[in-house]
Formats: sequence, structure tokens, C-alpha cells
Amino acid sequence: MNAADKTRWLERYSDYYDTDDEREAGYLDYVRNRSELNAVFDLPAQG
Repeated sequence: MNAADKTRWLERYSDYYDTDDEREAGYLDYVRNRSELNAVFDLPAQG
């Protein structure tokens, strides 16, 4: 997890969340599940 990835994620998805806490939780879910999502969509894993 790095600042550039988080910034990119926030720019794309922050409008879906009402509070900063919800945004943080959403980003953490994304980070935790990124490798599984990449496998599902056959994308190369990053990080």
C-alpha cells in the first residue's frame, strides 16, 4: 500500500462513501482483496 495507490483509489471511488471512515474501510478492503480480485479478473498481481 502506498500513497499514490491510495490517492488513485480515492479519486476513483471516494464519492461512493459518505465519511472518511467509510472511505478508509473501503480502501482497506480493496487492499486486502486486491490479489483475489486480480486472480478473478486474470490481471497481474501488484505489490
